[in-house]
Amino acid sequence: MLTYHANNTAANYGTRLQLWKHSYSLLLQRPLLGNSPNQLEEVGGVKFRVMQSHNVYLKIGVYFGIPALIFAVLFHLGMLHSLFRATQVLSSPYKDFAFCTFLSFFWMVAQGLVSNAEPVGEFHSAALLAGMSGVTLGLAFPTTQD
Repeated sequence: MLTYHANNTAANYGTRLQLWKHSYSLLLQRPLLGNSPNQLEEVGGVKFRVMQSHNVYLKIGVYFGIPALIFAVLFHLGMLHSLFRATQVLSSPYKDFAFCTFLSFFWMVAQGLVSNAEPVGEFHSAALLAGMSGVTLGLAFPTTQD
């Protein structure tokens, strides 16, 4: 997975597709445990550090293997499903908060398909979204203790 930066939009999309294909081939090389993020790869006699694939899910698969990729996808889909259910259960004004949280989480998942972010993303954004999600799910599905 080599990072290439270009100002030309057409070149960016073509290069991104090449990065995804290369990432997929790296994923198939070590599908269970993944590759080291510090791995060096030789291309044309020059060593490059394995870098961004511009797809968080491919990056998780390449670095940590297919089991981690499956876990990440299922976790994100589960959170989206739970947050969507929260929008159906809660009443105003909590319903609006739940809907905003759902949209924020959906945006984070969608952005992960084309972003150059780390698997966890920006720490402060991820922490804020995790807090919002926790509050939303706590309001929607409170636990009862006898």
